[in-house]
Amino acid sequence: MNGRVAGVLASLLALGSPAVGAAVKIKAKGSPGSFSFSPDDPHVQKGSKVAWKNTTSYTHELTFYKGKWEGKSFTLPANGNFSKKPKKTGKYLYRCTVPGHSTFSGGECTSGMCGAFHVAN
Repeated sequence: MNGRVAGVLASLLALGSPAVGAAVKIKAKGSPGSFSFSPDDPHVQKGSKVAWKNTTSYTHELTFYKGKWEGKSFTLPANGNFSKKPKKTGKYLYRCTVPGHSTFSGGECTSGMCGAFHVAN
């Protein structure tokens, strides 16, 4: 393999995965009827921090409905934040369970404050 091809491959690999230890920051934003999480579906390395920041004046209750944290809930206070470090790879799906903040149907979050992130090695 020549140097140019090796350089291109190294660049592509670097772009495809987050840096070890790099935190993912997820914002809760919007207002009643239009709450959301941003970014949608980010990737993080195993053991890196996932941090949520609430930019609204409303409290949100994040409940994980699929993935390694299924059944766990965390309160995201108004204008507050919290963070966790996932220890296992996989996709983590969560939603805000405050009435009116998301719609849940057929085992899936279908609208509103639905979120997910992927954890890779």
